[in-house]
Parts: sequence; C-alpha cells; structure tokens
Amino acid sequence: MELVYLWVEDYKNIQKQGFNFSPKFSCAYDEKNNKLTIDENDDYIENFFGENINVTAIVGKNGSGKSSLLEILTNSLSTNNEKNYVFVDPRIDCKFFLIYQYEGQYYLVQEKLSFNLNIESSPCKLIRLVEQKLFEKHKELISIVLNNELTSRKDFSDHWQFFINDTKSDINEIQKIIASNFIKNRNSSFPKNTDNFFIPTKIEIKSVYSGIKIDQDFSIEDVKKNIKAVEKKYAEDSSYLSTIEKSDFHTVNTFGLEKIDIKKLEDIFSLRSDVIDIEICSDIKSFKDLSYGERQLLTNLNFILFHTKKNEYETIEIYKGEEGKPEYNKETIKVNNILVLLDEVELGLHPSWQKKSMTYIINFLKEIDKKFDLIITSHSPFLLSDIPKKNIIFLDKDEKGNCKVVNGLKEKKQTFGANIHTLLSDSFFMEDGLMGEFAKSKIDKAIKLLNQDKLDEKELKYCEQIISIIGEPIVKNQLQRMLTDKKISYLAKDTREEIEFLKHRIDLLSKRL
Repeated sequence: MELVYLWVEDYKNIQKQGFNFSPKFSCAYDEKNNKLTIDENDDYIENFFGENINVTAIVGKNGSGKSSLLEILTNSLSTNNEKNYVFVDPRIDCKFFLIYQYEGQYYLVQEKLSFNLNIESSPCKLIRLVEQKLFEKHKELISIVLNNELTSRKDFSDHWQFFINDTKSDINEIQKIIASNFIKNRNSSFPKNTDNFFIPTKIEIKSVYSGIKIDQDFSIEDVKKNIKAVEKKYAEDSSYLSTIEKSDFHTVNTFGLEKIDIKKLEDIFSLRSDVIDIEICSDIKSFKDLSYGERQLLTNLNFILFHTKKNEYETIEIYKGEEGKPEYNKETIKVNNILVLLDEVELGLHPSWQKKSMTYIINFLKEIDKKFDLIITSHSPFLLSDIPKKNIIFLDKDEKGNCKVVNGLKEKKQTFGANIHTLLSDSFFMEDGLMGEFAKSKIDKAIKLLNQDKLDEKELKYCEQIISIIGEPIVKNQLQRMLTDKKISYLAKDTREEIEFLKHRIDLLSKRL
C-alpha cells in the first residue's frame, strides 16, 4: 500500500490542508469548487530508493503539525485482514479524505465529510477511485494499544481468530512474565562449559498461544486465568526450551548484546547442553557502548525486523508525539505492504550518524522481501540531503499557529545532494540566521557600544575581547573595522586636543616674553 494524498478538514492545529505523499503525482484540492486535480510529475524517477521502497519526509519546526499528521495516519486507519482494504476507525475525531494505491488500483477513503468529490485527473487511465465504507462491515473490531490493556466489545463472536492473530505480539509481554516466574524455579543441571558467550535477554516461547482459551465474553479476568493456565502447563513440561529457535538467538545477537559471564546466569535459569547450539560473533560491539542515538536507531530497525519476519505487520509505528512523550500503536495483519512511520529518527544521533542514517535504513529495508511506504518526520536538514524535493512535505505555521503546507524551501532550492550548510542556512530552518542566540546577544552589545559617541576604557576593552573570539570571518572583520575607526577617531581627537594644548602653552609663553 502507498499513500498518495491526504486532505484534512479539521484536526487539532491542521485546518483545511492537503498533503502529497507520492512523488509520482501532484494533487491539489479546490475546496470552493469541491474539485480534486491529480497530475503526473514529469520528473518522477521510478524505484528511486529501491523496487520495494517509497520514502516521504515531513519537515518543519516544532509545533508545525508533524506529530498531528502522524496521529491521523496511525490512529484513524486500520486494515481489513482478509480484503487488504483500509478502513477508518470512527472513534477518531477527524474530518479527512485519503487516496492510496494498492496493487495498481487507487482508492478513496472519506471520513466525516459528506460530499461527492469531483475528480479531474490528467492520467485518468491510471486512476480508478473506489469509495469505501468498510468500517460499517467491521464495527466491532478491537482497538489494541501497547499499554498491555485489552479492550473488548460484545458481538464479536465471528472474529475471535482475527483477534488472536492481531494480538500475538502483545502476548509476548505475558510470555516474559511467565518465563521469569517459572524458569527461575527450575532445578535442571547447568552445562559444564562456562566460557563467556553472548546470550539474548529475551526468549520467545512460541507455543504459548496454544494455552489460551477463547470464551464468548472476553475480559481482562479471562486473560489472567489464561496466564495461570499457561504457567501450569509449562511448569509440568520439562521440554519447553526445545521450542526456542536458533534464528532468534542469531537475530538478537546481531544487534550487539552485552557479554555475560555464564556463571552469573545460575541465579536466573539453567540450560541443558543438548538443547541448542549458540553461534557467537566475536566482532560485535557491546550495545551499552553505543550512544543513545545509535541504540535508538538500531532499536527502530530491530522493531521493524521483528514485526515483519513473520509477515504479520501492515502498520508499524515508532512515534514520540509533539511533546516527546512515547506513544505506540500498531495493527497486526498478514500482508506484504508495510507502512513504516519514524518520528524524528535523527534525535540523539551524532551529525556523522545523521548523514548515514538514511543509507542504513534504506539498505536495511531492501533486505526484507516486502514493500515499504516509509514516512519520516524531521526538522533536520541532514536527512533532506538524501531525499528529493518531490518526496518532502514542508510544514510551517501561519499567524494563528496552525499547520500550513508550503511549497518547499523559502529560497526555492533543491534538497537532494545539497550541501548541509546550504540547507541549514535556508530561512525555512533558520529565520534569524545560523548564529546562537547567546553569541548574538554578546555581539549585538559590542555593536551598540561601538555606535556610541563615547566609550570608556572598560567598554573599549569589552569590544576588543568579544571581537577576538568571533569565529565568523565577515562579522569579525566588520566589527574590527568599527573598532579601528573608533580608535582612530579617539586618536584624532586626542591629537587635536594635544595640539590645542600646545598652542595654548605657546601663547602663554609668548605673553611672558
């Protein structure tokens, strides 16, 4: 699935704004005439990021609406497990319409807007819009969030299996609790080999789902009972470790876990030497030695890998929110088209890693046999240098503080392959220049002093000291000229005063003769 165009009538600080997500088309909605125009972009480059990847970047300053836009995508849209259609969760208070592409067909999703859209499309032979009202068919689907709370509704008897498939990853949290409760109480012998080796900090017990029973009226109490049932089942089963896959160890090890002394694990659990062979990579960098940003980037990639290796995820969300508060939401379904949302992925990364982050992400996604629609929010120019202008949505704020879509950088520059400093110096990013506010205040004070008629010795010394540490050559040279002129004027004044003094002395001496 690939997003093409989103029109938001009213949601938080987004009022009557349209967003182009596909570099292949340029869409514009005329609200007055209720007309949507769709044109092909002549400069569109097919498979620019790879055959299985489309990338859209959303850039803008804080409060410009980046996170609100992500909220619309993550909280309002879900997917039908069997039909692979998008449907709208009516509980979100948002008026919008969305155009998306799936397997060559183009679909229209319209929510809380009652009008017949007049569509004018130059590539009309390529566009076939089908209005969907699929949520009416699936009103009782359960909404699942990563706070470990399962909210159930009645009249859901026909969709139990769908519920189980959608919540497997949530049950992983239950698995960890179960594992920690019964593994530590086992008395199995420990292997003789006590060499240091890497070991994952998480074990997935895949057959845990078989211990869950489904009743007609599902509730949190049922979940608790099922947990107890699974605990009892595995407490009596001495072969539970045989379900651990070697690939899981390899996958986790790839991301660089800390080296653990095997003897220290005796207080946690014991392993039989005949259960599993562990392959160790000696060149792994310890996860704890990575910076916060590096760990976050690897965690994001691992998150994508974890939820795609079983072909279960249609929507993946890694989302912080406007105020930086972690929020997560996901929909689990078996499809090959994956929408990946990364919110400010460059946060915490050293500039050198920011420059490489897009390469890491793109190369990572190329190795996965699925189609990705990758949407990244950012207010950093580092990522923009790797992304063409047509793949970027530029957001600003109007005089009321509402979201406003703009046509691009204020200097009309191209972004792809652009110099980082050139992008950063654009007024879209820096309205008041590139200088820090503290330095600017110090320099402004020096300029104000140099423009005065009179300076005392202390003020003159201050100006000399500030000018000596300025790193920007143009500003430094200009202030140095001002300081020199001030000194010359003082010198000239002193010379004139000395001449007048000497003339006065001569006159006095002449009168005495």
